[in-house]
Amino acid sequence: MSDQHAPTHDYMPSGAACQREQTPPEAAAARGHSNTPVQMTPSQKGLAVYDGLILDWLSGTFLRISQEEAFQFIDIFFGEMKPIDGAWGGYEHQAIILGKGRVRWSDLRPELGVHIDLGAEALSNLPLVGTIVGSETARGWLKDLLSLGFRPTRTDLAVDDRAGLLKLDRIREHITQDWLSTRFRKVKAVENLKGSEGTTIYFGSNKSDTVCRIYDKAAEQGVEGHWVRCEFQFRHKNAIQVCERIVDEGESCAFGLFRGYLDFKEGESNDTNVTRRPTAAWWAEFLRGIERCALGLPKVKRTIEEIKKWVRKQVGPSLALVTMAEQGCTDWLYEVLMEGRRRIPLHRLALLPGG
Repeated sequence: MSDQHAPTHDYMPSGAACQREQTPPEAAAARGHSNTPVQMTPSQKGLAVYDGLILDWLSGTFLRISQEEAFQFIDIFFGEMKPIDGAWGGYEHQAIILGKGRVRWSDLRPELGVHIDLGAEALSNLPLVGTIVGSETARGWLKDLLSLGFRPTRTDLAVDDRAGLLKLDRIREHITQDWLSTRFRKVKAVENLKGSEGTTIYFGSNKSDTVCRIYDKAAEQGVEGHWVRCEFQFRHKNAIQVCERIVDEGESCAFGLFRGYLDFKEGESNDTNVTRRPTAAWWAEFLRGIERCALGLPKVKRTIEEIKKWVRKQVGPSLALVTMAEQGCTDWLYEVLMEGRRRIPLHRLALLPGG
């Protein structure tokens, strides 16, 4: 779906109208990028992914593999399972992983797969990514999960601002003045939501597959200083596509996806079409200068014929060597093929006719 400027916003601030800010916007120069995950502060939760990007929630189901295999993978990726009483959503069994995470499965309906829910605190308890399964980056770790038949159902990604780029008053002004291009048709601000402090601005409907929240994290946590969080929640097919895009293109593409959904524009412009205006300098800097992109169908990078050529060139010599060592017997190869069928990622199955 292409971006479009929402004609109306359901914006309901509880306070007085915002005054136009007189101070000039910050410089638009994007900060340097780093492949090293940012260290989390004691008050932050989640898994640091890349240049301030945080994986704040991950849910999904192991499908196309047996429960025994799923349990083995969970032990490798997340550590020991501690069974607890209680059923949930059609699963009659539950277990705890990583302190706060949940594993759920059903003996009566094994076709449901083995489901996991990892909130921010559980993700914080993950050991260093490089020590889990040999992956050196969160991207590699996620790639391994997807290759084992893990199908995401919810993926939350967040970026924190401590430099003063995201000012809630300025964001309100851009909303009320229609200085933004967004795929979200609903925008709502809530002051001092029950059970929390500070302001939260919501973009999108709770029923949709993508929702954005920008809120005062410092007020929520009861700490001093500027700390505003921008958080995107992707569910269902969007959760799958976000994870696949990160695996295929790298973690930085998440910043482009954020900008594709929500793009604040410069207020002073002679162009009456707000979608053609340049991105506001403060928003561009917050998103590391990454160009906008949109979720869509997975890109098919190879055809079946190209994959066959790759196997012949890269794997053929190894297959021949093992077959020679087995004195021409190929039983082992059929075992490899049967195991491989259960581990084909969903976006690769799309290469098959009718896929």
